[in-house]
Amino acid sequence: MEEELIPGLSNDVAMDCLIKVPHSYHSSLRAVCHDWRSQTTSPSFYRHRRLSCVAEPLICLIQSHTKELTSSGKSKNWTPTSTYGLTLYNCLTGAWHRHPAITVPIFAQCIAIGDKIILLGGWDSTTLDAICDVHIVDVITGECWRGKSMLTPRSFFACAVVGSLLYVAGGHDNQKNALKTAEVYDLVADEWRQLPPMLEERDECQGVTIGGKFLVISGYDTDNQGIFRRGGECYDPVNGNWEKQDDRLWGDSNDDDINVSSSIHSPRSVCFVLPKASDADEEEEKIWHLECSERGRSMREYDQKQRRWRVVADIPANLSSSPFVSVFRNSNASAGDDGVAKLFVVGSDGEKKHKSWMMNTVTKKWVELHFPNEFSGFAYSPAALCV
Repeated sequence: MEEELIPGLSNDVAMDCLIKVPHSYHSSLRAVCHDWRSQTTSPSFYRHRRLSCVAEPLICLIQSHTKELTSSGKSKNWTPTSTYGLTLYNCLTGAWHRHPAITVPIFAQCIAIGDKIILLGGWDSTTLDAICDVHIVDVITGECWRGKSMLTPRSFFACAVVGSLLYVAGGHDNQKNALKTAEVYDLVADEWRQLPPMLEERDECQGVTIGGKFLVISGYDTDNQGIFRRGGECYDPVNGNWEKQDDRLWGDSNDDDINVSSSIHSPRSVCFVLPKASDADEEEEKIWHLECSERGRSMREYDQKQRRWRVVADIPANLSSSPFVSVFRNSNASAGDDGVAKLFVVGSDGEKKHKSWMMNTVTKKWVELHFPNEFSGFAYSPAALCV
């Protein structure tokens, strides 16, 4: 006879009770008994939460530790001795939490695959050399471990998940030479595979997924440090080739009022993709661009048919620089927003203090989030997942 999860209740009813427990209490559930631990660490438990619309969206981001803050909560000037950790924000409850078990390399990238967070690359905190380290964090259990290292040490590179695979390209090496090498990571097999090199070197580039392809945006080559080129190139996993995207993606660069191709990437500019709500969604994926510079302050959307950018929203008045964006959908029934795509944005307010905002992509309304002083250090590379 099957043992009851909760005495006096059928296991179906008991499971309906357990999946409704907020994520912050799941570690307590696992401590109750072996059966509860087995259930609450199972992927099927979290699939059940998502299907029942009780899953909670989390934002994971890399952030400087509190000892890097002044008493007023402002970030001190960055130094090579700054230490970074993994911060988690619950978009439903508004709770902030710092993962206690891991120190993150400087300028590592953070990306989500399922319920795992992958931290990769960046700088060695002692030598400031580019590294190839990979750290994996299981957000469900809190466990973390080392994954297989990247094939090439790199920092400030593009990365994105296509399907279940993580694609990486560009960045720079230990001598600050821009790279055009690329590789792909299989999390399940813990294996990296070399890809054909990009057509051009691209340091400080960005990566997004669109149409089942890996799009690498902007960047600069070794001989033109800091001069960001417009456009990008796209890797098609089906045919295994890179294809330039300059003219076809960014259109006519002469119309500066509409087209932002000449500034599509800079320290104050970021591109990202609004994914479909589901595979059955007939609406196309959308490329958005947030600019926060002397050139302009707005959110733009790329019209793929007209090959033009159009302004779709203002940006927060007190967002001054260093914006980073993550897109998520909150399908939790208590949120009442029917899974509308939302943006989580973190950036500087111009006074060396980092803040965060959230925007509903339908209403275009911004809300400034409560950012406790202990979580107001320099933050970057946010990644979204649902648990």
